[in-house]
Amino acid sequence: MDFMETSGSRLMSGTFESNGVDMLTCTDLIQSIFTSPAELREKARSVPLHGAFYDLLFHNCQLFLLQLICQRYLVPLKVMPLAVGSVVASPLLLVMELTFLALFQALQTTDVAAAFGLAWICAKVYLADRYPRENILDFLPYLAALLITLGLICRQGTDPVTAIPVLSLLWHMVMIWESMRLNMVYQSGRLTLLNTGLFILAVGLVARVQFLNGWPVQDLLIVVLLAPLPLLRVVLVGYIVSA
Repeated sequence: MDFMETSGSRLMSGTFESNGVDMLTCTDLIQSIFTSPAELREKARSVPLHGAFYDLLFHNCQLFLLQLICQRYLVPLKVMPLAVGSVVASPLLLVMELTFLALFQALQTTDVAAAFGLAWICAKVYLADRYPRENILDFLPYLAALLITLGLICRQGTDPVTAIPVLSLLWHMVMIWESMRLNMVYQSGRLTLLNTGLFILAVGLVARVQFLNGWPVQDLLIVVLLAPLPLLRVVLVGYIVSA
């Protein structure tokens, strides 16, 4: 508790005042919520994170509390303390992608590069697939990324290995989008602006490094512009069939 008081952090820690030598009182009363143990249990079981996978940064107890309090008890997100997953996605993208590019560049002249890159992409596709989705719109980024992946591989023809760094960036962008969706950053103008700026900075730096190393990151923009056309047809057919 003393660490939380003296750290000055607003990441799910709150503000505390000392009332004695070993006594701290939280001064951040967000909102009074009237509930019962049975209702609390039922609402907790209904949040999207319940039964989903857990990780340290994005799918953690902080996100569970955000989903429970904001989605089930309708407390505005802007009055809640920041969750770690609301701010670290884009900086983490930058670190992970630059690390991957360095390793891939070092292995590019060996037979290991293709296997390493393919395993990396498959891991990202798998992690992106694990994000909980509640309606058809939540599936659109994932489906669009699959179409873009196919488009990039087709554009590279006989040398699809050169598309691996670009695909890595693409699927990391999807994971950031899913993380931002689950952390509900769109409900806060301040968080939306912050994450948009960090996202543009991180993607721009990684894309610049890829371009300077000769990887076809420019093809990503071309395929991104063309991918929504067949995806739109799929969505329209889905709506017609379900109607």
